[in-house]
This record gives sequence, C-alpha cells and structure tokens, in this order.
Amino acid sequence: MPHKSFVVLWCCVVIIPAVLGDIPNVYEFCSALMTDKTASSHSCADQCQGRPGKRGPEGRRGLPGVKGDRGQEGTTESLEDKIRLLEEKMKKTVDIIPKLSYCGLGMKNRDIPDHAITASSDYDYRHAAHHERMDENAVFHTASTGFSIGAWCPTHDTNHPWIQVDFQRPRFIGGIVTQGRPIKYGWDHNQWVKTYKVACGNSTSTLRTITDNSVDKVFVGNTDEDSKVINMFPKPLICRLIRLYPLSWNNHPCMRMEVIRGECHDMF
Repeated sequence: MPHKSFVVLWCCVVIIPAVLGDIPNVYEFCSALMTDKTASSHSCADQCQGRPGKRGPEGRRGLPGVKGDRGQEGTTESLEDKIRLLEEKMKKTVDIIPKLSYCGLGMKNRDIPDHAITASSDYDYRHAAHHERMDENAVFHTASTGFSIGAWCPTHDTNHPWIQVDFQRPRFIGGIVTQGRPIKYGWDHNQWVKTYKVACGNSTSTLRTITDNSVDKVFVGNTDEDSKVINMFPKPLICRLIRLYPLSWNNHPCMRMEVIRGECHDMF
C-alpha cells in the first residue's frame, strides 16, 4: 500500500497543471478587460503597457524628387518696370514731407551757428549776417538774437556785397534757396536780390565762382519779399565755404537763404 505522502504528491502533480492550464496569462487577462464594455475606465491599461522599445535605426534617405519645370525667363523690360514702380512708390512717400525740411543744410534749423555766417558788411546789428536764415522773421528783443528785421542787409556804400556760410568742414552742396526781406509789423521795404553769383571753396583763398560752360553762372533770384526761389548748381560740389555775391536787387540787397544738400540735387 502506497504511503500517504506519495499519494498527496501525485495528486498535486496531476491537478496543478490542469488548474494552471485554465488560468489566462497577463496579456489575455488584460485584453479581456480592455474589450469588456462594462469594464471601468480605470482599467489596468497602464499595467498592461510594457516599456517602450528602443528607437530603431533611421531608414535610408529617399530618392530625390522629380525636378520641376523651369520658370519663364525674365526680361529687361519687366525688371525696368519693377524698378520704375519702386521709384514711383518711394517718390510718393518722400513727397509727403516738404523737401526743404530734409534737404536743408542747417540755416533754417540753426544747425549752422551764428558765428559761421559772415558778410562783407552789416547795415547794423538788426541786419546782421546771422539773420539771413530762410523763413526768418522780424522780431523784437529776444534773449538769443536781440532785435532783428529778419534778413541780412549790407551797408549802402558796399560796392561788391557778399554773404558767406562756413560749414566748418567740406560738405556736399547742391544749390541755394533765397528769399527777400520779410514784411513785418507793417514794414514793407520791397527789398530783395534779383540776381547773384556763388563761389565755393575750402578756404577763402581757394574760392572759385560756379561756372556753366566755362562762364560764371548768374542765378536768377527773387521777385518779391517772401517767395522761395530754388537754384540748383550745374552739378553738386564739395566745399567748406559758400559765398553768395548779389549782382542786382530791388531797393537794397537784403536777403534770406538756405543751402541744399548735394544728395538732393536731382530732387528739385
């Protein structure tokens, strides 16, 4: 008769495999839960998902695509049209701002100091050279300028009057703007410069009169007190000193002026 312990061990050997054969593995168990419509939203999905595997090697680069059709060749005419349209657009933008506000070299806005403006003579302190700024007006006493008639006027006995601006360094100069003596407080003296010449140089000893076809250029000036008359040089010049010589005038050679930058030569 077999021993009892042997009988029990034999039963376990027979029964356990049979029982284990009916138990699902983890994958089958979790899959059943995931497909069960009545399963809770808090399933064991997190437990069923294993660690992500390592990234595989990058695949080979694909073959280059088919080359596209060649575009239509441009023409010189189309390029010129584009440049013309761009120039017109820029001109419209610039024309919004008065040209003299950005083309002036500093007479009106006083970038050029008073001491840099000199003349052959001044009628008196009210007519001093530094009052020869464009749009200057007659004013009574101020802390900076004192009394001014709003223009430069030389003495009556000056045979060859001149007014000079020293830019302190060589500058690119394109032209001159002139005005007559302003009407202010009922004072209407009808004084302006009709014609003038201009000399340019880097020192008083190198001043040379501007010429046109080898002849001294005579610029036509004003016909009233306040109108601005712009005269551009035949070509821009580089000079430190500009000297203006009145040749003819109405009543007396009184005037105001501004100097135009050489960069603006083609804008007027």
